[in-house]
Amino acid sequence: MKDKRKGKLDKHFHIIIEDKKVPILSYKISGQGERRILSVKTMIKSEIIPRLIGRPTKVSISTEKSVINILGECYLFAHFSPLYEIEFRIIEISESVF
Repeated sequence: MKDKRKGKLDKHFHIIIEDKKVPILSYKISGQGERRILSVKTMIKSEIIPRLIGRPTKVSISTEKSVINILGECYLFAHFSPLYEIEFRIIEISESVF
């Protein structure tokens, strides 16, 4: 059982949601203006995510050249086996370049 979980974790990378590391497979920022959405996919259930529905939430995503900081409102947490999908309406977004 531990090998299966380790295999899943090896496919993920971490982002920071509300100062906690959360493993994800992928993310996508879509839309424009006031209709921007951050979509996150993972195979690892996180206990923090369901508690964020409807609350302003801080998300930090590190890339090779920058850190993307997002203030968003979590409005979707869905499980489509084997994936979990989380979506945030972006309130504010900034990027710090290294």
